[in-house]
Amino acid sequence: MKTTVTYLLKKLKFPELCEFITADNYRYISFTIEKKLKYTPENAPYVEIIITYRLGNKAHKHYTYFYSNGRYICFETLDAEKENYYGSFSKTSSWFFLPKWLQSYKLGSLLLYECIAFRDEFYPSLKLTPLTLSYDKNTNPKNEIRRNKLYENFGYIIKDYKAVHSNTISTIMDSKFGYTITAIENHDGKIEELLDDLQN
Repeated sequence: MKTTVTYLLKKLKFPELCEFITADNYRYISFTIEKKLKYTPENAPYVEIIITYRLGNKAHKHYTYFYSNGRYICFETLDAEKENYYGSFSKTSSWFFLPKWLQSYKLGSLLLYECIAFRDEFYPSLKLTPLTLSYDKNTNPKNEIRRNKLYENFGYIIKDYKAVHSNTISTIMDSKFGYTITAIENHDGKIEELLDDLQN
């Protein structure tokens, strides 16, 4: 995706049900993505990705950042933007999460794809940062398997909840991950008016 362009992304929530229901009853997940290329005071590039989604008739934003700490490519996610954010970047670890409303639709894959694209353009010799993965005995094992698969698809080797990047992506990926992606131009109203309410 290009910087400074706002994109609308949309896909069916339950494509397996399409043969049993009419198009009027299809349910969608939709959100917008805006990618911004920024520079630190030292002129080092980093990327901010802003996701806007609609929940309970209210717009919410989710922020993802990609940057280099000099040794690795790091990524962090937040539910709120910070002023002068670069100054508070972690220099030793990455943190990646999505709100539950946006999970299980390959959005995590799309964001890590953009992280790899950032790495390839600005720091092609660097690997992604090592990760310590969380463990919760109360978590559904399927969630852990899905999370591990996400990281493995992007070149991580996982052992004992430690993930080390191998710099090798073994899977050929569709950069759209099943979404229809449309550039938004000349929209005079509120951006959330374009979005499906994820609570429905």
